[in-house]
Amino acid sequence: MQSYGRYMRGVRSLGVDAHFDEVIREITITPESNDGPRGGFSPISEERFSIMFESPEQLGRAVQAAMAKATL
Repeated sequence: MQSYGRYMRGVRSLGVDAHFDEVIREITITPESNDGPRGGFSPISEERFSIMFESPEQLGRAVQAAMAKATL
């Protein structure tokens, strides 16, 4: 990696929080905006959503949907 700034130009990010006892129940996914090398990442609160965990495939689809909302 040549620089952090170069890395930040092409990356998307999101936050994933799992809520569980012994088994994963609810997962909250928050897309993030890329505010550049000085600003870092900021949550896009209005795009946050939660799902009840059913399968890895369902979680993967939810992550893909959130990544589409994350900004470069």
